[in-house]
Amino acid sequence: MKDTIQNNILNFSVRRLGAELYSLRTLKGVEYIWQADTEIWARHAPILFPVIGKLKDNKYQYEHKWYHMNQHGFARDENFEFKEKTQDSLKYYLQANDRTLKSYPFEFGLSVIYKLTDNILNTDFEVKNNSDKIMPFSLGGHPGFSCFWGRKDKLEDFYLEFEHQENSCRCFLEHGLLTQRKEKILSNDRVLPLTRNLFDKDALIFMDLKSKQITLCSKLHSTKLRFRFPDFPCLGIWSKPGAPYVCLEPWFGHADPVSSNYNLLTKPGIVKLEPGQVFNCGYSIEIIT
Repeated sequence: MKDTIQNNILNFSVRRLGAELYSLRTLKGVEYIWQADTEIWARHAPILFPVIGKLKDNKYQYEHKWYHMNQHGFARDENFEFKEKTQDSLKYYLQANDRTLKSYPFEFGLSVIYKLTDNILNTDFEVKNNSDKIMPFSLGGHPGFSCFWGRKDKLEDFYLEFEHQENSCRCFLEHGLLTQRKEKILSNDRVLPLTRNLFDKDALIFMDLKSKQITLCSKLHSTKLRFRFPDFPCLGIWSKPGAPYVCLEPWFGHADPVSSNYNLLTKPGIVKLEPGQVFNCGYSIEIIT
């Protein structure tokens, strides 16, 4: 089931499975969210919780017990409760249940709020620890943005423009796990062209960006899509090689390192939330015409 909000510039839709952003389009019908071609990548903008990326051997240890969890966690495949619709916003909620407790032994509440203000869609997350113990988790977004804004568009027409000049290395994955291998990909650059081979070696993972906004631009269009992620320390950029979309993924946390000891409490990048406390973060998408 999907819910929709519209103003005089944009409309967006969210489906309750995963509280996933399903569509963001102009009133003229230009779609900016990847429309989940099942033969390429069958998602739109999944929410990553309570882990990001892969766990080593898809498992972790907590209080001397072993738990299994698949890549990116379970939130993207859970039905969220629809909580509220206003003139400009939608709110969804997921709390711990019998399924989640089997793989993640914590009483949590996860709220997702989408709010459309003029030409900007804000996505805000709130995580509450309803347990009586410290709750370790990761949280991130994974929105896929279409690189087909007109019938003549090709992937090579698009590029990413960073907020600041960057001197940054990508971190490499090996079988989905983070290695110590790095490669300089931005050398006093603000522009990263999208090419068919850019993601041949998997995602570009950045831990050291100065920029907190990236703009998706096209050589053929004056329209721009500006993505702001002020709260997040890590960013992944990914697509299936050659596919006409790009994912901009702001993260609190990341995949296990290859040297992981399986201990969730000492996992690099993990957030540790005290009992009764609340954690907030968010990102925004601005369509500039």
